[in-house]
Amino acid sequence: MQRLSQIIALLCLCLCGCGPANSGASLYNEAEALYEEGKYREAKEKMILAYADLGSSDKDRVLHLRLLSGISLGLQENDKAIEYANEILAHAGNDDDRGVAYNNLGSAYDNKGEYDRAIGYYEKALAIQLKSLGPEHPSVGLSYNNLGSAYYNKGEYDRAIGYYEKALAIQLKSLGPEHPDVGLSYNNLGLAYAQKGDKVKGMGYLLKAKA
Repeated sequence: MQRLSQIIALLCLCLCGCGPANSGASLYNEAEALYEEGKYREAKEKMILAYADLGSSDKDRVLHLRLLSGISLGLQENDKAIEYANEILAHAGNDDDRGVAYNNLGSAYDNKGEYDRAIGYYEKALAIQLKSLGPEHPSVGLSYNNLGSAYYNKGEYDRAIGYYEKALAIQLKSLGPEHPDVGLSYNNLGLAYAQKGDKVKGMGYLLKAKA
């Protein structure tokens, strides 16, 4: 009888405690896969359920917030992305979390047309990445690209070109000439030179982007 009681207690523990954690992990994995496929709305539905399944002190909270912020950016729900990014900062336990939060804040404000605020956050993300990852890491290249895009949107094409060139140099070295990010940098440089009035140089970069 005692053995039966122990088995029943164990089953109750699993049903009441183990189930939600497993369910939440499954929902998170499904949401992440949908996010990577660009299915942001479906990913959001899964993530809201997964996030609701977390306890107040769950160690995966920041991981969930990071994905929620990224999904919100994909959906152009910029205010929501800002809310999640600020929550990341409130719970961040390391520089990587803070770097992601600052980058997402920069992207959200960039999308909202608040370019100076975006640049401020991109610079914070870059400073963290340079310190923790080193100057030749692909994530540093991405931050340079983000800064270039913010200055491009501001109409400051010379500054945009400077950051795009830094991004391209890192990408060529760390990712190789065939990587899609290299093509993106060539495209960004082409557009910036064209807007600046140098159509010939702009076309040269645009042709490289399509090669």
